[in-house]
Amino acid sequence: MSRVLIADPSLVRAIYIAHNDAFPKTTLIRAAFPLLGNGLVTASGPLWAAQRRRINPAFKHSELKRMFPTMLECTRAALALWEKQVRAEPGKEVRIDNMLETLTLEVIGRAAFGAKLGGVGGKGEGEGDEGGDGGRGGEGGGQGGKSEAEQLVVAFRAYFEAAGATVRSPFAMIPGYLSLPLALHRERDRQERLIRSIMRRMIAARRHRREQQATAAAAAAAVADTADAAAGADAFATENADDTGAKGRAADDEGATDLLELMLNATDEESDAAAGGGGGAGVVKSAPHPPAMSDQQLMDECLTFLLAGHETTSNLLTWTVLLLSQHATWQQRAREEARQVLGADGAGLTMEKAAELKTITMILNESLRLYPPAPVVARLCATRAKLSETLSIPAGCGVTVPIGAMHRRKELWGEDANEFKPERFENGINKAATHPLAFIPFSVGPRTCIGQNFAVLEAKAILSLLLLKFSWRVAPSYRHYPEQLLTLKTKYGMPAVLTLVDGAGAGGESS
Repeated sequence: MSRVLIADPSLVRAIYIAHNDAFPKTTLIRAAFPLLGNGLVTASGPLWAAQRRRINPAFKHSELKRMFPTMLECTRAALALWEKQVRAEPGKEVRIDNMLETLTLEVIGRAAFGAKLGGVGGKGEGEGDEGGDGGRGGEGGGQGGKSEAEQLVVAFRAYFEAAGATVRSPFAMIPGYLSLPLALHRERDRQERLIRSIMRRMIAARRHRREQQATAAAAAAAVADTADAAAGADAFATENADDTGAKGRAADDEGATDLLELMLNATDEESDAAAGGGGGAGVVKSAPHPPAMSDQQLMDECLTFLLAGHETTSNLLTWTVLLLSQHATWQQRAREEARQVLGADGAGLTMEKAAELKTITMILNESLRLYPPAPVVARLCATRAKLSETLSIPAGCGVTVPIGAMHRRKELWGEDANEFKPERFENGINKAATHPLAFIPFSVGPRTCIGQNFAVLEAKAILSLLLLKFSWRVAPSYRHYPEQLLTLKTKYGMPAVLTLVDGAGAGGESS
């Protein structure tokens, strides 16, 4: 198959915006990473469009505002844990990349799925005495007492290392090769089973809570039929309400609801339809609504968002930790901004205050420029497309967009394109380079990353509180080897040394 490399922003605009329908995603990513199935990252055509419409409400501004306290709660708990470790063993090297990944997994687990994974202290919901089919008793359970979040960090990395090695093999294009029972493929499949078992537990726990709520609501409604028992019905419903942070969420797509709730509502539509529409008015779907979601599609989307919802932010923060270690002046400048805007302990951090963190925003943008989540993306030309007066792409031709290389083109960014200079974003993204599409860390067009606002908001929250608690330097043992698996990671990890800043932790350690 012929392939063309496109690094011109005007041609990228033509591919991703003007001719987006002519350039679907390739099937290779789905074959190489079967864990993702037909989730939003890999799907194309009507399936992708239906899922995008269904999931969009989970990332609107009001939902980000609902999730923001969860981001803060998890971050503060993690920082308290890290503070105890630093006080116990000052100067010890830690794997800051793993720590950040565990934290962001906990955030997405709670914010999108209403599930505690034990990544910031305490036990996850699948780790108590009652257990759970995806907790420590599942495949790989125990793992030296690791929380589910820590198990997932290890499993995701092992999965994508194995899958990445598979797809880079010279035999990868041979039909059937990706399914052969080779040691590499068996390791990939073993990690996939562990990841799926934890996700099944999360879905099962939510379904169980929904059943309890439905039973409580039905009982309350029956009692309410008797006028003198109305007050008792209210009390009964309140006592049996969901106690996992989902209180007050509406059970329809129009109300405030998390990602898992939206998707379970969609699978319920399918169940009702299969039963002959016995659900009454609740199963009547107007024409614009997407088709109902199958259980398999539910699993695919949940795994996609569990992965993308934590890796994008953790990788952004990991590379930012490296850059701020290399540029201590910017680290201190960002810390001073956080103190001025949020207070010495970060108590003033709100979504509105996060928007005022201009220096931190510039730093994160520069980190995304130098180390974008997906430095290389590929599409397949399905129908002949004329991108410009002089360039047409024939059907069947592969197209590669090297976002990472485009972010460092001197023609777009100047002679200092390879240098860390956050001030280039001082006047906003559109004025940072010579072309408004020179900076596309989250892609562009209809398939731009649905969770980019979530990722950047979470990164601002974590980075600002991290700056107020610690200063850091990357350890001498660090080996610089950026590697794109599904996203851009550091191949050998990010060992660092954390030091408490003056005044941090005053007033006692958090518990």
